Amino acid sequence: MLIKEKIKTTYSKIYYKLEILVFLVFIILFFFKKHELIHVNNLENDRLVSLFSIVSGIYVTALTLMGTTIISVTKSLLLNNLDKKIMRTIVIGILETLTCIVLLIFKNTIIDNCILTMTIVLTGASFVRFIIVLIMMFKANMKAMKDEIDEKEKEMNEILCHLYSIDQNLEIIKKQNKSKK
Repeated sequence: MLIKEKIKTTYSKIYYKLEILVFLVFIILFFFKKHELIHVNNLENDRLVSLFSIVSGIYVTALTLMGTTIISVTKSLLLNNLDKKIMRTIVIGILETLTCIVLLIFKNTIIDNCILTMTIVLTGASFVRFIIVLIMMFKANMKAMKDEIDEKEKEMNEILCHLYSIDQNLEIIKKQNKSKK
């Protein structure tokens, strides 16, 4: 399966429907006041803030790398208009992660545990999907690099064969010139 087909599958509507379903389940739980889904103490809260800060940094790093480097898979992504979907995933992931951090910081004042749990689950799901896309891009890039290396080796072998042939012909010409003298 080509990278464009794999990424399109990852961005199929089922993933978005699952996120919407999770969102609706948590909204229903919120209205029924079953919001003691998770109880986060201060130490766990600090750890979650640190974790999501790191996740946010990963998103920003990926966004920067994808925007500033040319990799083998970039052409395929651009030709199939998949770059916009990946950008949207990264931007939404950053916004979700930052929202989650803000909710964790202010959780004791205005935020219901149900909303916090929903945000954590959705942020985690988005990050997992992002990692899956990165892995697919990595595999496609490695394959393209292997193909490029194989092509260069083939070209180099052809050049060496031609150089050897030229060298042999020069030796023959030298021998002919010596025999004429």
